[in-house]
Amino acid sequence: MSPKTIEVSTVVLIITNQLTHEGGVVSYYNLFFKYFHYDDLKVKHFTIGSRTRWFYYPFIKRVLYPIVYFFDLIRFIRILNKQKDIKIIQLNPSLIPVPLIRDALLILISKLFNRNIIVFFRGWRTQTYRSLINCNVLRFLFRKIYLGANITVFVLAKSFKTALINLGGLSDKIKVTTTAIDKNDVILMGGNIGLPIRVLFLGRIQPEKGIEALIESVTVIYNSSVADSFKFSIAGHEYKTGYINSLMQILEIKDIPEDYFSFLGRKEGHDKYMLYSNNDIFILPSQSEGCPNSVIEALSSGMYCITTNVGALNDIIIPGFNGKHIPIDDPESIQKELISLVPIIEEIRSLRNKISLNSLAKFDIRIITELFKHTYDEILGKNHSDRSY
Repeated sequence: MSPKTIEVSTVVLIITNQLTHEGGVVSYYNLFFKYFHYDDLKVKHFTIGSRTRWFYYPFIKRVLYPIVYFFDLIRFIRILNKQKDIKIIQLNPSLIPVPLIRDALLILISKLFNRNIIVFFRGWRTQTYRSLINCNVLRFLFRKIYLGANITVFVLAKSFKTALINLGGLSDKIKVTTTAIDKNDVILMGGNIGLPIRVLFLGRIQPEKGIEALIESVTVIYNSSVADSFKFSIAGHEYKTGYINSLMQILEIKDIPEDYFSFLGRKEGHDKYMLYSNNDIFILPSQSEGCPNSVIEALSSGMYCITTNVGALNDIIIPGFNGKHIPIDDPESIQKELISLVPIIEEIRSLRNKISLNSLAKFDIRIITELFKHTYDEILGKNHSDRSY
């Protein structure tokens, strides 16, 4: 069969929350749309799901979500019916029940309109995966909808690919990628000398990120002989109003000074990368992850990262070089790992440029857009010289 011709007007329709929303998916695609520029292929955005203005109003979000979703489906059908230049639909669900149901309908509609489909799994919940594995009906439906031969799948960790193969996915249709950074954003200063060691947590502030285990370990460190060896900074937005206040009350009860464990609020852009530059160690003791943007950003900024080994963290953290792994929900391990850094902190700081260069070679957005351009061309039948990703 001769390859299909790609017209200049060929469009990939990428479906996510509003690009003003919170979270890693939106951050990723804001970069993606900024740098994906090719003459023969264009990317467009389609909004679905909860809107930005509801982020801090979970009750309103739950009530309005089904209504808005219904009208999003109508918009989606109208767009596919009118815009024949849309050849590929790219969806971005997490392996969580609500996103899976939401995007299953979009996949079925896309198939009715004979469009090519890419499913990019962003989040991953182990409990949902176990439900799929253990229930024949759910496993059958998932395989038929999400792992069909005409669907290309992207995941953020090698372990996720293995898991989807166990559900019936085809190995050659499942690709592993990462989240991304813009190398132009990185600030490499790393001028800290001696003590204290500056430790940074940056991300959504919620229990699943291990923030409470971190606080518990810090209270022990503060009452130890190495208390003066550390300063801790927490940056990010709380998952619900009042959560940071509850954490501050715990610290106050434990007599931890505000300048020892500081809450900095949400940081973006230049301010965020300055934080990475001015701190030594990045910590993310999450209970579950896909491929967290914060760790990619921290590594690209040359930071040594202490994380659990969930999701892609098992792939991107190289123990002894750019970080260490700790068990999930284990304050004692956090405490011991941090204390072990005191005598070797200058050696770790000396690795900063090397860690950054190694990371930029893997995670810069230009590399990611090239991967997706190659995949789009492959789906549409455009010839390429042999190249592996």
